Amino acid sequence: MKKFIFIFFLILFSGNNNLIAQSKISDYEMFIGEYVDKVNSVNYIVLRKFKDSGGSIKFLAIDPSSLNSLVIFSQDVKRVSWEYIEKQYKQTNYIKLRNYTKTKKYDLKNSGIQNIQVDNRYIITTDLCPSPSKLDYDFYKNVYKEISTSSSISKLTSKNNIFTLPVGIAISGIWIKYHKDDLNWLLEMEKKNKLSITWINHSYNHRYIRDADLSSNFLLIRGTDINKEILKTEELMIEEGLNISIYFRFPGLVSDSIIFNKLLDYGLIPIGADSWIGKGKYPKDGSIVLVHTNGNDAKGLRRFQKWLKKNKEIFYIESINNMVIRHFK
Repeated sequence: MKKFIFIFFLILFSGNNNLIAQSKISDYEMFIGEYVDKVNSVNYIVLRKFKDSGGSIKFLAIDPSSLNSLVIFSQDVKRVSWEYIEKQYKQTNYIKLRNYTKTKKYDLKNSGIQNIQVDNRYIITTDLCPSPSKLDYDFYKNVYKEISTSSSISKLTSKNNIFTLPVGIAISGIWIKYHKDDLNWLLEMEKKNKLSITWINHSYNHRYIRDADLSSNFLLIRGTDINKEILKTEELMIEEGLNISIYFRFPGLVSDSIIFNKLLDYGLIPIGADSWIGKGKYPKDGSIVLVHTNGNDAKGLRRFQKWLKKNKEIFYIESINNMVIRHFK
């Protein structure tokens, strides 16, 4: 009798956000493994293991070629080492990206990928750090409207003649807990194919001490539990029905070599930005743009929208995964 195999696909940008939504999970942990789907001849890299509300063991995995995520329920997942993964999948986009990322370790500020070099293209990422303010709904609406009226960009990014705005959203666990209505609005925009969201882990607490030196701030604050900051956010994201990506943004773009390497151990890709609009750094070829839509970055939002009006026919907007695939093509 063949083993029972069932796969819940959480393909990024699919808009199917309700497969595990509102379902509590437990025993969420790092698990580096491999799953071979012999029926469809596809290999997956497994990054997490957990139990669903019914006690069944499931695994969070990625397709190393497309970089899409999925949840697997199968007895055929096997634990492997990173050495095995890096050798076995060295020609895939995921391992190429992982190796590329290892060269982007900087001292303290903005470690990780800041730019994915592809001509005339850029990526929008919006950060949702903890904040008492409401989501900046109008930013997403205005950018959608502006780009959808661009003759060149709308053709590039449209699907079935429906324009969908690709955007990376770096979300913190505390923001999720206290902004359920705002989160539901974003999920509804996904369902309506208005937004195509790459959900980026932005830590759980996103702690910050005003006036403290960066070397002892954000994730570098004494006593910070990195395991919790990474995994508790992912667990909450899955419970809320978000399609987790492989990307992580350091709070404040601050880290050190220990945290950077630990993030890689978890299978994540740290993503920075070479265009922090609020600080006057404007997009160029391949830029990862950073603005905050948590109600605390009015200047950055205005500056980006002003830049967009002038450049919407020159620069194409892409999703992070698409840019990575283009880069390594």
